[in-house]
Parts: sequence; structure tokens; C-alpha cells
Amino acid sequence: MSQHLLHGFETLFQHSPVVMDGGLGTVLEAELGPSVSNSPLWSAHAILSDPEVLVKAHLGFLEAGARLISTSTYQCSLETFSRAGFGEESSKTLMRQSVHLAHEARSRFQAQTATGIHSGAEQCADRHPSVFVALSLGPFGATLRPTQEFQAFYPPPYGPREYIPGGPNKNRFDNSEDELLAVDALANFHLERLAVFAAEAQTWECIDCIAFETVPLRREVTAIRKAMGWLQQRLAAEKRDYTTKPWWISCVFPNGELPEDTSSPGVKVQLTELLDAAFRKEGTADLLAAPSGFGINCTSLKYIRPLSVQVKNYFKQNERSAPWLILYPNGSDIYDEAQQAWIAVGTDAKEWAQELARIVETEGINERLLVGGCCRTGPKEIAALDISLRSMLHSL
Repeated sequence: MSQHLLHGFETLFQHSPVVMDGGLGTVLEAELGPSVSNSPLWSAHAILSDPEVLVKAHLGFLEAGARLISTSTYQCSLETFSRAGFGEESSKTLMRQSVHLAHEARSRFQAQTATGIHSGAEQCADRHPSVFVALSLGPFGATLRPTQEFQAFYPPPYGPREYIPGGPNKNRFDNSEDELLAVDALANFHLERLAVFAAEAQTWECIDCIAFETVPLRREVTAIRKAMGWLQQRLAAEKRDYTTKPWWISCVFPNGELPEDTSSPGVKVQLTELLDAAFRKEGTADLLAAPSGFGINCTSLKYIRPLSVQVKNYFKQNERSAPWLILYPNGSDIYDEAQQAWIAVGTDAKEWAQELARIVETEGINERLLVGGCCRTGPKEIAALDISLRSMLHSL
């Protein structure tokens, strides 16, 4: 049984950088069509419509060189399944099934590499590669319609105002009391999801780490830390024979900056303020757990270098050497919000991968790094990234 403690990702990974998978939803949409993106369940839709396609999507990334795959639970919550017509117990079963399908892909891949029968076997460094499963959990905004990861307009009590087409819209509170109430509401939302997976030992032991992804707000970062603290307390009180996992918080930076507004017109919350929310120490009464790493995802590749430099500088200035840095930018295509469609820009997988690898080299290829892709990145991009990183390692 898995016994990973919150000592960081060094309990899992022996080497760095670790190659992650790419955009699971992107691959599933290519295989299953628009029904994936039109469903309130997004990538979890495949659990119902074609679970074998989901397993094969995971396998595609593993065969491309990924050693960390994410579950199809990014937009899963009891609320999203309810909107899709499912009751509470069937919703929980399906959420857990996503974890078991990722584990099934891991088992098949390791069996295939043991016999050398899969197409990428010759690229494997060993015959029984270590493969890890991350529980993917998106922000509260990912469960809304339209989704609100990139503008962060949350309805009360989670935010000041529900999104209104054409406005006026706001994502900051005018007083601290409402802010604190929102933190607790968001913490309860995240704890409820975590509890679905932690309640069943067979599911929980298939999970190696937890990824809170595409988080757009400081208060949600604080809420996630509170939810993880509550989870640790609950597991300890129940005297479980299994424990919590290493975990990270990854934030989104549309146009290179956080979506959250400040009281000054046109001024956004700064990255250092967000990092303070992720890592500052609070009183023990707050029960704020500390993440094992901080990431940048669902963000254009052109913003990754300056943002990652700021994160690394923050770690150095605050004598924080332990947290891992997680980088998984979007592919080269650009999303047109007006048309609600992706626009191809002509950059191929190799170019994207080489640019990301150069950023990794700048950050220090032997540092604590997880690297992969987000939207519009598939097995081709991950394979090219794996090749580029291996080439850099061999040249050292």
C-alpha cells in the first residue's frame, strides 16, 4: 500500500526532470469529437462513452516518454455530475473509475515494456519504468458554465459576482469578511472532492500525487491549502492506514499575468503575492498544509521563461530549496475566445519541445522539475520533449 508522506516529490522521483503527459482533453476531443468539450464532464466524459479510448490516450503519452500521467478528473465534482444527470453515489463511482483507468494504463504500459512489444519500447531507459499517477483537480471555476479559470468570476459565496455576459464583472471582494467566507466555501468544495477519492483505500493507493491545476485566485490557493490541512486532520483522526500525498498547486497566467484584479484599475495581483499565499507559514489554528511544488500551466509558452524565473527567485530569496517547479504550457495554437476555437499558428511539435527544453536547461536540468504540456499538446509534443531533454542530459 502507498505510504507517501508529505516530504515532497523526492519520495517519488529519483531523477529530474520528470516528463509529464500533455493535454488529455485535447487528445480525447480528437478521438471522440466535440461531445467531449460540450459535456460538463469534459475529459471525464470518456469514462462513460468509451473508457478504452481513455486508457489508450494515457498509453499514448506513456509510449511517448511521459512518466507522470494525470487522471481525467479535472472538471469532476458532485455538482458537475449532477448537471450531467447522475446521483451522488454513481457520481462518486465514476470519479473513482477515472483513477482506476489511469492505473490500468500504467499496468498495461509496464507489462508491455517488460516484453518490449509497444512501439516506443526502444526509447525506454529501463524494462520496468516507474510510472506515476497524479489526481488532477481543477479550480472551482472549471466546474462553471462557461468555465472561469481564465477570468475567475465566481458566484457567491465563492466570489463577489457570477459571470454576466457583457459585464459588469468582478473577481475581487471589497471587504475582507466576504473574502474569508469565500476561502472557507472554496475549501469545503475542494475537500468534498478530495474525500471522494480518500474514502476508498483501493482508489487512494492508485494515486501517487495530487495536482490542483489552473488556479486563478489567491483565495483559492489559500482554500486548497486549508482543504489539504483538513484532509490530513481527518485521516489522522480516523486512524487510516494510508496517508495524504505529495501535491502541487499550478496557476494560470493568461497574457502572462494572473486573472485576479487588485483595487487599482488595470492592475493584477503579482506572482510574488500568489507565492506568498502558497507558501507562507500561518498559525497552527489555520491548518494550512504546504504544497510540495508550484506550477505554471495552461499558459502560452512565451510567458513560461519570465514566470519561472520569478518563481525560482522567490524560492531563493525565501530560502525555499525544497519545492519543485512544475511547467506545462499550452501548445503553440492560440485560443480565440470570440470564436471559441483554436487557431493553428504553424509551429510544429519539435519547435515547441525544443523551446521548452531550453527553458528547462536555463532553470537547471538537474533541479527539481516536472515538465510537460497542457492544452493542444499530444503525444507528438511529449515525445519531442522527451527526446530534447534526453539529448541535453547526455550532453552534460
